[in-house]
Amino acid sequence: MRLRFLCQHHRALLERSATRALGTWIMSYDKALAFSAEDRLEQAINAAGSALEAAEILIRDHAQQGEVDLRRFTESAILLRALLLELGDAGLVSGLVGGCMARLDWAMASGAPRPAVLQCCQRLLEAGAPSVHSELAPRAAAVVPQRYSGSSALH
Repeated sequence: MRLRFLCQHHRALLERSATRALGTWIMSYDKALAFSAEDRLEQAINAAGSALEAAEILIRDHAQQGEVDLRRFTESAILLRALLLELGDAGLVSGLVGGCMARLDWAMASGAPRPAVLQCCQRLLEAGAPSVHSELAPRAAAVVPQRYSGSSALH
């Protein structure tokens, strides 16, 4: 993807170590949620972007947990998408979703389980669909990011 939140040195460290990549994803995703709850949008976007990059590295370079890695990537993308929408940058959102769909397509072509990839694509698309209640809530989104802190399913 074209968006970059990690420095080149940090990215290289994560590419060499799945453990570091996972640790960075956990820390960054949780920080993004915390910053968002505190209405610290810029910090939340930076943390969510770092989580997305870490998740992408897990898929691209390590791919040890298949479906779990795909869900981490998808949830990070949904979180970043929601934050970018709050910022009001529809162009970045469009590029983000397109890049994420391309990465999921690549993952499937590289052997990721087709049902899991298709489920992630569907979730990402549903997150971009207008909410039935969007007129009623200023921050309404069809799908909200899931919190994973402490969840053994993704940690």
